[in-house]
Amino acid sequence: MTKRSLEKYLRVGIIQTSLDDRVAWRNNPTIAPNEETYVWKQVKTGLRSLSRGPNKPEIILMPELSLPRGYIGDLKKLSCKIGSIIIAGIDYKKDYARKVVMNQAVVFIPQKWPKKVCSRGAREFYFGKTYGSPGEIKKLEQGKNKWKFEGDSRLWLFDTETYGRFAVCICYDFMDVERYIMYRNRIHHLFVLAYNKDIDSFYHIAETITRTVYCNVVVCNTGHFGGSVAVAPYYHPKMRTIYRHEGRDLFTFQTVALPVDDLERAKKGESAEYVYKEPKFKARPPGVFS
Repeated sequence: MTKRSLEKYLRVGIIQTSLDDRVAWRNNPTIAPNEETYVWKQVKTGLRSLSRGPNKPEIILMPELSLPRGYIGDLKKLSCKIGSIIIAGIDYKKDYARKVVMNQAVVFIPQKWPKKVCSRGAREFYFGKTYGSPGEIKKLEQGKNKWKFEGDSRLWLFDTETYGRFAVCICYDFMDVERYIMYRNRIHHLFVLAYNKDIDSFYHIAETITRTVYCNVVVCNTGHFGGSVAVAPYYHPKMRTIYRHEGRDLFTFQTVALPVDDLERAKKGESAEYVYKEPKFKARPPGVFS
């Protein structure tokens, strides 16, 4: 990590939309038109609320499969207007000739970011899910029109300079242990876009990654199942879980603050003390940090 002035915190907005997969993708794998309108209203409501006030988030997350493809252009315009990076899971990309689908997400980075002002344009990136879950693949193969899942093996790492480095992944890829070997000591934040019903497993994985990769982890899950969470490698358990939302069929949004500068110093073994002369962060994992 080159010498640079890091911010104290990175503010991340979490929009937990609440699409029911049994209703939204009953015409598998095409989202129902009425569900497109329904979820887009939730997206706009969440963005409108998160963008108000002095604590506007630098980055906003939306769950896996939460953005209908017809609204990608509209979301880009809102990213420019708000001045926040938006990372959103998109509805399936379909190749009708080959009968394959890709599960993707989009990243919009406004030209004037990190300034909280309007931009005329934004850089646009797409990344895909590497591994489809067994349930996802099974559902795609059902019915008369059978579809195959096509994975994207590319990994993305973004360097924001003043807010540290972050990596992104989609749902089932969160359990891909090989990518964490590459991420160790290279990232400050991991953002996970999910449509996952096993929320307890993802919570335990998130806490494990904070210790082994030594970074903040935010899981933005669907409100249909609940379970969005933000954790950091703080020493005190009461501080470690920054945010956790439970309860199904709930549309909600929240802004959380992730440590950046203090975490970078902890990575270097220079962790500031907290209270009662105890360390602010957990001990660094063995290996590359030693």
